[in-house]
Amino acid sequence: MKKIKSSAKNKTSYLDYIKLRIEGFRTGKILRFPIERIKVNVEMWEHFCPQEGYEMYIGKDEPCNWCGEYENDQVE
Repeated sequence: MKKIKSSAKNKTSYLDYIKLRIEGFRTGKILRFPIERIKVNVEMWEHFCPQEGYEMYIGKDEPCNWCGEYENDQVE
């Protein structure tokens, strides 16, 4: 896997996180990455999507694009 340089010392940007996830999908490896190290200005909620079969983070008050589920377990 390619080493990705972080834009801030000891911090990982959201873009770095996305690049790591894409690399994981490309190589068939599931990558675990501590979300608390990511500096994000947007509030997000953690969701396991049954349609896609993996964990993802979705913007606060937004439904999952794949299954339509909201943070409070309501389906769109």
